[in-house]
Amino acid sequence: PGPGGRIANIVNTLEFISFNFGPTLLEWMAVRAPRTYRSILEADATSAQARGGHGNAIAQPYHHTILPLASRREKVTEVRWGMADFRKRFGRDPTGMWLPETAVDTATLGVLAQEGIAFTIVAPHQVKKAPPRGAPGLFRTPGGRSVALFVYNGPLSHGVAFGSLLDNAEKWARDIVGSTPNRPVEHAADEDHPERTGLNEPLISIATDGETYGHHHRFGEMALAAVLGLLRKNSRVRVENFSSFLSRHPAEHEVELVEPSSWSCVHGVDRWKSDCGCRMNPGQGTQQEWRKGLRDAVDWLASQIHKIFEAEGPPLLGDPWAARNLYGPTAESHTQDLRALELLEMERQALRLFTSCGWFFDDLDRVEPLQILRYAARALELTGSQQPTLEEGFLKRLDAALSNGTPPRSGRAIFLEEAKPPFPAYLRVAAGAALWEAVAISRGVQEGEGDPGPGVPGFQVSKLPLDVFKVTHRRTGRLWEVETRINRPSSGQGAVSVRPFGTENEFTPIALKDVPEGYRIPITDALTREVPDLRQALIFAIDDLEQGSGVEPGPPEEKVERVRDLADLHILLNVPIPFEAQTTFFKILMDASPQAALRLSVLRKILGFTPAT
Repeated sequence: PGPGGRIANIVNTLEFISFNFGPTLLEWMAVRAPRTYRSILEADATSAQARGGHGNAIAQPYHHTILPLASRREKVTEVRWGMADFRKRFGRDPTGMWLPETAVDTATLGVLAQEGIAFTIVAPHQVKKAPPRGAPGLFRTPGGRSVALFVYNGPLSHGVAFGSLLDNAEKWARDIVGSTPNRPVEHAADEDHPERTGLNEPLISIATDGETYGHHHRFGEMALAAVLGLLRKNSRVRVENFSSFLSRHPAEHEVELVEPSSWSCVHGVDRWKSDCGCRMNPGQGTQQEWRKGLRDAVDWLASQIHKIFEAEGPPLLGDPWAARNLYGPTAESHTQDLRALELLEMERQALRLFTSCGWFFDDLDRVEPLQILRYAARALELTGSQQPTLEEGFLKRLDAALSNGTPPRSGRAIFLEEAKPPFPAYLRVAAGAALWEAVAISRGVQEGEGDPGPGVPGFQVSKLPLDVFKVTHRRTGRLWEVETRINRPSSGQGAVSVRPFGTENEFTPIALKDVPEGYRIPITDALTREVPDLRQALIFAIDDLEQGSGVEPGPPEEKVERVRDLADLHILLNVPIPFEAQTTFFKILMDASPQAALRLSVLRKILGFTPAT
């Protein structure tokens, strides 16, 4: 910051450091945070221009999967998809690849080398003897190829992630420079000067999570910008990326791997399959036996999905595994056959089952394992006629996974109560689109310039006549037409009833809470903007019921509905019904005429009273 805490400069730190982003995060950012997304791409382009074509961006396997626990076939797919996504976004081939949790073994490095990846980054304890002075290590694979291993500086990285280095950029810079003689950083020259290119000067590399800067440590991103500024002014320091350094200093020191290993589990990679003892809160005495139960369940489900793919795939796709490798981030395929595309999408969901955060934390009853179970629910939907049998087999194995709650919840219960959707996705998407139109568009809510508006990334929605919505799955092309009917659109509990168009089926009511969040959150925002002081609005609306409650037939229906709508919004937003509103309503109800009391009785339950008898 500048004087008085004012902004002195805004720095795109990614222009000066090696970085990677998960492909699925970039997919979201491209739509929902386009300015930040463009800044990421520009940082790589700027650094490539400054470093002779060696950009700062590093690739990552497509899903955040612990590759040593994956089969070779899954390793290849994850690496190829990650590389394909990188090419699509950055317009060049990746030189390096960051491995999730730096989890590595010989087979994983063999796949990286086979696919043309030149380097990756590992922790000090992942090699038996690190090369001197930070030089890249040379790892030879059994297939006769090689890959460079950069070993990051353990104490400095720990000091940034878990210590106090982000509290003081000048101290951080001095610690990095270390033995630089008689040249205090704060008195360094104002110009960039490349350091000597030989390894008589050490390579110092720091590896941390991106969320360290600002999320884990408030204002950490400012400290990073400041330390980069100080280092770039130091005539003894060259700030560059791994790819650029490797081009000038090829790996020569052969290293042996400690395998399997990772940077976040002292037991290798057991954290993602068993109760190894690694946990976020060691003092709480929780068990992680659920990790094995969850792992066994998804391993089994994935194996059954692969059998379906191998059985149904060849007539439709030729070599199914080659087709899967091609499919990836762009959903590229040489077929437009609906079942073939659904099989490929089924395999994509099977790969998502192994996203590492599902096992990283301390309990089964968290959002991360829940997301794994949601991937499983979608994969099961695509298995076809075998879905009931496979679902029961999956649930049976989930019985062995128990949470730490009192009483504990099983994986089966979490799947059935929270992961498995109560209605098919296409019906919920159509319901969301219909509610958005009724609630927001009717109120004149305008989408911002460049804002794609509400929606669900995997689906395309268009409006047809007669309140029918056409819903198309973007990857498979499957299309549905859904007839909709809106019920109480002004309400936080406003329901829409849906049914497949052209059928005589009964309409199925879908409440706002069951609508996909891509619609639910914007609808909720629109409703709450309309009522900025929700508590006071409900009290005033109930006060307004008093007029007319003593005579027949009671308060006008629109006044009753207004109270009902506002009470619904309290429930939706998890806001308690004000006690003042309850006491006022009770007095009005007790003083009301018989017919007025009957009309008011519809409000009893929603305002917290026992239903009328």
